[in-house]
Amino acid sequence: MLEETRLLVVSENEDVLSTVSQTLSGHGYALEIVMNPKLVVERLSHEPTVSVVIADAETPYLSGIDLYVEMAIEEIATPFVLIAGSQELSRSELNETGIFDVVLRPIDESALRTVISQAVKLSQEMKIT
Repeated sequence: MLEETRLLVVSENEDVLSTVSQTLSGHGYALEIVMNPKLVVERLSHEPTVSVVIADAETPYLSGIDLYVEMAIEEIATPFVLIAGSQELSRSELNETGIFDVVLRPIDESALRTVISQAVKLSQEMKIT
């Protein structure tokens, strides 16, 4: 049996958690939910088995963008997908940050599956090199 790809979902928003879970569960992904983004860097530092981080841009303790910055400072090279209420970053800004992609709310399930599939592929390539 193939091992499921581990995704870390960071959000306190029940709608985001529900949509992400319903969209990705059963497609070969094992989802781990973290509601407090301040715990993510420590979690990834101690157990780097996560292929992709999916983070809500709007969390009360630490924004998704700030979480990505903290991961970069700690040199955690895990593809990062941001879920945002609006296009907060232009494509050029997105490329400059290193964030893999942004999925806008309301979440398009097909688009989310496509982005995650691409991010997982990148994660696998990163582990090979």
